[in-house]
Parts: sequence; C-alpha cells; structure tokens
Amino acid sequence: LLLYLRGGGGEADGGACRARFVDLSRLGRWPSVSAEIASAVRLGMRAMRSLTLDGNAIGGAGAVLESWCSAIEAHPGLQHMSLRDTGLNDANVERLAQVLRDHLV
Repeated sequence: LLLYLRGGGGEADGGACRARFVDLSRLGRWPSVSAEIASAVRLGMRAMRSLTLDGNAIGGAGAVLESWCSAIEAHPGLQHMSLRDTGLNDANVERLAQVLRDHLV
C-alpha cells in the first residue's frame, strides 16, 4: 500500500498514483503505519480529490494528527473528506478547520 501511495505504481504511468478517490478506512495496524501513510499521501497523489479515513484514530496522538494535517495541506485540490469514527475531539476539529480554511472541502 505504501509503495502504491508513494507513486511506485509502475513505469507505464510515470510512477505516479493517479487515484482521485482514496479510501483508507479501517486499516489494520493503524498506529504503526499512520505516519508513513500520511507522509505518502503528502508527498504524492496529486490527482486526489476525495479522502476517506473512517475508523482510523487520527485524533488519538498529536503527532498523528499533525502528520495528517500536513498531508491535507499539501493537497489544495482536495474536495471531499470523510472522518467518521476517527477519535477527533474539539481541539482536533479546530486544528483541522485551520488546515481546511483555504480548501474547497
């Protein structure tokens, strides 16, 4: 999954992940891979317009939330996000609102 998200999809497409709809819901082993996945999203996936993170605890630790905020900031073309059951509290939502202020979301 990380290889694909980072753009290692193959030489035929230039190695870029061209997915527009990205659903990363309910991934197993989330705590151990969250930061790496956020980094892969941040550094690639320029075509992404919709991101779903349902069921993954992005609000549990400050570093995890910040890695996802950084990934979201890197995608000004993002038009839709789903964050159901992600453990967000009021402070987390306020931080995400700051990040999304200049987005179409």
